[in-house]
Amino acid sequence: MKIRPYLTFKGQCQEAIDLYSNAFKTTASTIRRFSDLPENPEMVISDSQKNWILQATIPFGDDYIRLSDFGGDHPLNKAK
Repeated sequence: MKIRPYLTFKGQCQEAIDLYSNAFKTTASTIRRFSDLPENPEMVISDSQKNWILQATIPFGDDYIRLSDFGGDHPLNKAK
């Protein structure tokens, strides 16, 4: 069984991507930002969070880690 971590941050994901990419001597294979999401009137993303990472994948060998930005005050975390 492989373990593939999913790391979450609160606005510092890009710095983590840079750190892990350097540590594993690789580059992120995918980076999607919240600004890439289609517009949805029920989910308003603040200007300060539009550049946050929705999901990134950093491969190393046959494995990878995934990372994203999420915080307690992020619209995706609010209960309805």
